[in-house]
Formats: sequence, structure tokens, C-alpha cells
Amino acid sequence: MSKLLAGDGGPRESIARSQGRTGADRRAPAPPRHPSLAGFAAPLHSLSQPFCESVTREYAKAYLRLFLDRFAAQIADVSEGLVPLLKRGLAVRLPFETVWDVAFANVRSAALAEEETSSREAIHIGAVAGQRLICGGLRAGFATALDGGSAIRVDRWLVPAAEHLEAEGDGNRVRLVFGRTEGGRTVLRRDAARRWRNEGAAALPMIHMDRNTCVLLSRELWQALDEGEQFEPAEISVAEAKAALRRAIALLRVHSPRYLRWVDRVLRGVMACKGSANHLRSGSDFNLPGIVQMSFPAPAAAHAEMLVHECSHLNYQILTRLGDVDDGSDETLYFSPVKQTGRRIDRIVLAYHAFANVMLFYGDCLATGIDDDGYCERNVEATIPQLATLDEALRTTRALTPLGRALYEPLAAALR
Repeated sequence: MSKLLAGDGGPRESIARSQGRTGADRRAPAPPRHPSLAGFAAPLHSLSQPFCESVTREYAKAYLRLFLDRFAAQIADVSEGLVPLLKRGLAVRLPFETVWDVAFANVRSAALAEEETSSREAIHIGAVAGQRLICGGLRAGFATALDGGSAIRVDRWLVPAAEHLEAEGDGNRVRLVFGRTEGGRTVLRRDAARRWRNEGAAALPMIHMDRNTCVLLSRELWQALDEGEQFEPAEISVAEAKAALRRAIALLRVHSPRYLRWVDRVLRGVMACKGSANHLRSGSDFNLPGIVQMSFPAPAAAHAEMLVHECSHLNYQILTRLGDVDDGSDETLYFSPVKQTGRRIDRIVLAYHAFANVMLFYGDCLATGIDDDGYCERNVEATIPQLATLDEALRTTRALTPLGRALYEPLAAALR
């Protein structure tokens, strides 16, 4: 999505790529509905963390099952212990941190791919998912080939491309050995206190939020968003990007602690993309759970706003793992002031959800006397008419499902 903000006099683009949902999502098993889903609308309401974990876990396991149906035989041919480990993942309560990760998004993509996924790709995807399971606490071991074509992220570590992986875990203890055919290896060890030691991996910068941390992803881990205009990596030093993110988190902590918790729940990685002080950009993607793109440079208030906006999309993505926000009966294309064109009602829900949360964030900042050179005040004025147009569409339609209403109604009530 994109919007024109008063702040700094330039355009601010926020692109939520295709949700990536398909008909298969509607057939995937989902946990029972929770009595209240309002916690996904905004941090005005509490959200059951066990329920959030249940949604992401069952969704990931449904696609892991499909993935094994397609690729288990191929993976078994070049690995030892990996297929049994992946099958065990279907039978246990996987933690949120294990499955809220690109590794399981790639499992889903391979399971649904219309074009044939090569054996080499499927084996690599299975191996990365396997090491996620072991790092998440499963007691197991496996050895397998890797495709050798790309770097791999393990927690906060960047592992150079490798052709072979041996992994073993005993609860908190983990040992991963990445081998290369030309010689050399990378070894990662985690002890019982969950402290990592490494040989040959690079440490990625970490930013502490509330209870969790996110990593600043390097160029080696850059992934383009699914559709539309693509962002490019920022031309900025790691130190500058890390300092800017810390300033944004500090701003949330002081002026909007409820939105710090909102961000902390879902954000696990940031890709720094190219922008300017007069052209602010951000994006997120259903196929990159926990990851957002943000442009640099930008004022701290703008970076905090990007985090709130994109993490609203991430929270939206978790809830829509349960189903659709509309029943498909409304074929009207409602005018979107964000896109300046007609959009289906599910896209209107997505936009309203993000911009309404940003509006509540602005309110927090103004109520606490933020010193931001008028950034929030100017952007409140710019956002009010946009939200009014989106709200009119949502009040008009009769196609919202209980999930759609759970996202819309608490926000509408809060903004009245």
C-alpha cells in the first residue's frame, strides 16, 4: 500500500504484498475459534498467547504434512534421520518461535508449488525446517545434503553456503555442523543455558525490544517481496541502521508502550531498504513471517510508525491463518485512497487495520508530548480522510466474516 503523508512533504509507501493464501488454506485444519479475537485488531485488548501459538502451529503443521506427502521419499534418499524428525514435528506442540519463521513459509510454498520443485530445493527446505525443530527443543539428530547455493540463518548467526548439514539436539543443547565439499566447515553449538558458540559464522546485529529481539538481516539474506515494485537494499552502514532501529524502539517504549508490545509479539527481523528522508517506504509479505522491510534514513517517529504499520500486517497474517476476512459475496471494488484505485473488500480491511493502528499510535505520541517536529500531528491530518473513506466501505459491505469483523469493529469503536 502507499499513502501520501504530510510529514517531510514526500510520499510514504507501505507495501503489503499478496497474502499468499490459496484455496488450500481454507482446507487446512485450524484450531477452534477463541472466544475473543479482538487482540488481533489492536493492542487495546488482551490476546491469549497460547491461542496465538495454536493458530501458527496448526497452520504450519498442515503444510508440513503436505510437504512430506510430496517430498518425503526424495528427502529420505539423501538424508538420515531427517524425515523421522519432520514427522515428529507433526505430533508435538511446536513453539511459536519455531514455526513463525521463513523456514516454514518455504515448506508451505514448496507444498503448494504448481511448478515442480526440484529434489535439491525440497531437500534443502526440509533440512532448514529440521534444524528449526531441533533449535526449538526437539531431541533428535539428522544428516543431510544441502543445495549449497545460499547462506542460512540460524538464530542470530549467518552461516555461509554449505553442501552438508549434521544436526543434533537434546532440548536446549544443540550442535550444528555445516560442511563444504571444497573443505572447511561452520560449527554452531548451544549449551544448556542457551548460549551460542560458533566457528565460522557471522553474528547478525540484534535489537532488543520488549521481551524479544529482532535481527538486522544482512544483504546475503535479502529476499524480495512477492509482487509489484521491488525494494532495494539500503546503502547504509550496519551501525547506522542498528542505531536507527534502537531509536525507534526507544520512542515506542516512552510514548507508546502498548505498541512496543504489539511490535514485540511478531517482529523477528528487519531488512533495511533504500529510501530517503523525503521518500519513506516499508513492506511485509505473507511468505516472510516476522520480517519487515523499512527504508533508511528516516526520523525516529517515521521508523516507529513503519514498525507499527508493518507489524499490524503481521498480526493480520496470523489471524487470517484461520480463514478469510470476507465471504466472497461482495464483488464491489471500493475506492482505496491508499492505492488510488478500486480494491476488493479484503484489501480494504487490510488497509484499514494498519492505518487505524497507526492513528492510535499517533494519538499515544501526541498525548505524551512527543518532540518530533510535528511529524505525528501532520500525519494525523493526512490520515483522517483516508481512514474515513476506508471506514465507509467497511460499514457498507455485508460480506465481512467474524474474522473480518474482529479486525474492524474494535478499531472503529476506538476511533469514534
